Amino acid sequence: MIQSKLSLEFFISLDSNPTTGYRWDAKFDPERLKLIGKSFQPSGTGAIGSGGIERFSFVPIKPGETEVVMVYKRPWESAEIDKKIFPVSVSG
Repeated sequence: MIQSKLSLEFFISLDSNPTTGYRWDAKFDPERLKLIGKSFQPSGTGAIGSGGIERFSFVPIKPGETEVVMVYKRPWESAEIDKKIFPVSVSG
């Protein structure tokens, strides 16, 4: 479980390889959390087509319990190849 405080930024970082077309998509309650950014950090190998880390930054805007569902898929396909659920507890 991710524990955060109101207005205190937290991050979710996941292995990713966007050169294959797959990307993480965040699904969350916009009344409780705000996505303030996402980035990709390639692995240190420098090899073409190598993966890295996708990082999502959130700020809680309302206290309580919620979750972030991360889905790994190609944007043009409906099939998911991975899904991770992160429960989030926000204190005031």
